[in-house]
Order: sequence, then C-alpha cells, then structure tokens
Amino acid sequence: MLKYIFASILAIYFIKLDAQTEVFTGTIPSIAEISFFEKVAVSDDHYYFAAWNFEGNDRTVSVFKTTHDFVLLESIENLKIRETEIAHTTYLEVEDDKLMMLSSARVDNTERLYSHSLDLDLNNHTIIDSLEYREGEEFVAHQYKVLDNGNHYAFGNVFRNNNRNVVSANYIEFTNEGNILEFKNVDIPSLRITAFDFNPNLDRYIVRDFTNTYLLDPSFSVVFNLNLNITSGSTIAQIFAGYCNFASDSLIQSIGSNPDADNFTNFVAELRLTEDSLYYSSASPLHPVDLENERAFLVHVSKDQSGNYFSSYHEPFISLDGNVLPNKIFISKYDENFQELFFIELDGTDEYVISESIIDKDNNLIIVGAATTSEAPNGAQNFYIKVSENGEVLTNTFQPQEIHDLKIFPNPCLDYIKVSGVDNFRQSVYNIYSLDGRLLSNGILINGEVSTATLHSGMYLLHIISENEIYTGKFVKR
Repeated sequence: MLKYIFASILAIYFIKLDAQTEVFTGTIPSIAEISFFEKVAVSDDHYYFAAWNFEGNDRTVSVFKTTHDFVLLESIENLKIRETEIAHTTYLEVEDDKLMMLSSARVDNTERLYSHSLDLDLNNHTIIDSLEYREGEEFVAHQYKVLDNGNHYAFGNVFRNNNRNVVSANYIEFTNEGNILEFKNVDIPSLRITAFDFNPNLDRYIVRDFTNTYLLDPSFSVVFNLNLNITSGSTIAQIFAGYCNFASDSLIQSIGSNPDADNFTNFVAELRLTEDSLYYSSASPLHPVDLENERAFLVHVSKDQSGNYFSSYHEPFISLDGNVLPNKIFISKYDENFQELFFIELDGTDEYVISESIIDKDNNLIIVGAATTSEAPNGAQNFYIKVSENGEVLTNTFQPQEIHDLKIFPNPCLDYIKVSGVDNFRQSVYNIYSLDGRLLSNGILINGEVSTATLHSGMYLLHIISENEIYTGKFVKR
C-alpha cells in the first residue's frame, strides 16, 4: 500500500536503500501502520517533521520536534484544525519563531487549504488563513521558493483525494505571516508540476512538468512551451526535473532524470531563452563515474547558499507487487559548475521511499521518508539520513534502532544518577539535554552511573545509545 500512496500522491519514485550505518530509523516512532516523514523544517537548534499517517482510509498528520541529534523532544499526534484532523500537510517551515504550515482538512463538510502555525514548542496552534476547494480536492506542491519581496510561492497541483488524479495546475503565494495572497489556476495541461523558478528582471516564470518546460507571463499564461521529447529525442528528455532555475536572463538550467535515456540517466539540461522563445542548448551527465553499471533515478535536489547542489537518487523503478526488494540510494554533491564534489552509495536490506531533502543551518543534507521492512511489508516507519557538507554520513546505526524507557534513580538527584535496563553498559554513550534540546553533557556510561554535579536545579532529558538501541528518560536535579 505504501508504494501506491507515493506513486499516486507525490509522483515520487520508489527508492530502495540498503540500510547500513548511514540509515537512522525507528528513533522517532511511527504512530500508525503506515507513517512517514513527508516534510522537514529546521531552526538553529531543532528539526521539525510532519509525518503522514494512514489507518485504513483515514489520513492524519503528526508533528515531531527533535534536537539536531534527532533526540525526540515534543510531538503532536494527529494535529487538528477546529476539532478536525488534518488530512495532509504540503508546507512546513520555521518563520519568525513560528512553525508555519499549509494543510488540507475537511471542516464543517467543506474541503479547505489552511495556513496555520505552531509555536516552536508545538503549543499555541493558530489558524491564519484559508481557502475553499471543491469537494474531494486538495493542493500539493513539491517545493516552495521566496520572491524578492519575501513572499513564498509555489506551483503545484490540485488532486482528487479519492483517486489522486490531477485536477489542475495552480500557483500559490503567501506572506511570511501566512496570509494567502493568491491561489490561481495555471493555463497549462494538468500534468504533475515538479520544478519552477521566477526571473524578476524578465517578469517570467519557468515551470516544469514530466515532459514539458513552460515559460509563463505574470498572468500565468503560456508564452512558450518546449517539449524536449520532440526537440531533442528521448536521450535528453527529462521525465522528472528535480530542480530548475534561471542561471541568467538568457540561460535556464534544469536538473532531472530519464531512466530510459541511451547514455546517462541523471543530467543537467541547459535551455536558452531569446525573446520569449526557449531552445535546447546542451545536456551534461550528473552520473558518477563509479556508477558505470547502475541505473539511478534522481529524486530530490537541494541547493546551499554557496550555490552547491546536493542530489539524492536511487536505482530504477521497482514493480508494485507488495514485495520488499533491496535497492540502493545514492547521494552526490556538485559545485555551481556541476563538478562532482563527493558521491555516496548506501546499501541495505529494506525498501525506502524518499519524500524530501533539505539543507540545514550547518549545510548538512537531511533526507527523510519511509522505510518498509520484510517483517512488516504492509507498513512503514519513519527514516532519516544526515550527511555533512563534506560527505560524511553523520548517522551511526547499523540496524533500525528501538526506543526503550530508562529507569533512573535517585530521582530527584543531587550529584549523580544511576540507570538500569541498558543491555550493555560498556558500549554505551550518554547525552544530557535541557528540555529545550540543548546538549549539556555527554560521555561514556561507566557502571551505569552518570555525574550530574555540574547541572543546575531543574528537569533534564537523558539519552543513552547502546549498540542498536536507544534509551530515554527524564530526571530532576535538586
């Protein structure tokens, strides 16, 4: 079921990631049989995740707050708007000490897109704005960008939520405060939009779907439509574009994939813009030389402030037969001239689906999604991967980790605490966090004892990692 959900809703491609130390799963619990991280946002000290949950025909959204070490601090199960559970979240971002969201919910028998916010402790839920859909519809966009005036915008699609058929292509624009300024139909065929950009000098938008590149004017009418299948043949026709941008007033770069291409799968295509006409110029492979016999399909592209590109991609499509078949995930980084800076190949035994990747405040790449195991082929659990800007995988587990409650005594304490229930004291490390997620102390667990002498009075979170398991508990220092 998970695979059908991703194929129809996100037009996302199935990733089989062979999970080694690079894959960190299970430490942030799934609350439904099928639950996966769909969106991730970052602040200076924390990560925030929106998880999409499925129980039968019911869909809900849960929100998680963690430290940058993925220690779970707060969560909300099945977030509600006006006492109605949210069905889907398409936008999640930290803005001015608020967690801003765009979500769909059916309230008082009316389908609506809501702009709403939580404070960064996941309290004080506020509805800001909304707009009405026709019955059975909801809006989905795969990425959002920022205009020069600070407003956020996106091109996406309205779907029928019963069969996931595309109803229309749409443009949305809203302020940092969450006020929805525009929501308009776009005059292009109703194919899934995958990438877009805006050039303020030309007052033109570029929009990509699976097969076409559209040049739009400010009224969202098509000025020019370039179909690379017709223009240049299937070899460089990008079936999926993970990213596109105006490199200059006359040059457009589109990063994407074609699994049926003759020579290479992933590539950057350059298009020339002259007097409101688009022309194919060239295509350069983004296929690592170490991947000679592999066919990989690019899924997500993230760009850091230095102009470097991080791409995450995987082996070709798998059959939707309900089996869990191992595959691989690949992560690459390219400079602004698309010269490869590093390449990572991840192997394992489970099946993974990537839903989003972002760059955090320290230029680390965060990839999130869902993992399906052979033990539970009809279910899914949340997963994430964290890679540094230098290509170091910052997660450190060989197998999916399990969370256990920790017995701490004395509690309240003075100068030390003891713990019980940890399987192997000699191979365990501990972290002590404040309740707002700041790391205060860490070290090796010796004889089940941890010093608390340097801590001030208050409540703290203890986090112990022992082999493939995690133990958590709270304690009070007098």
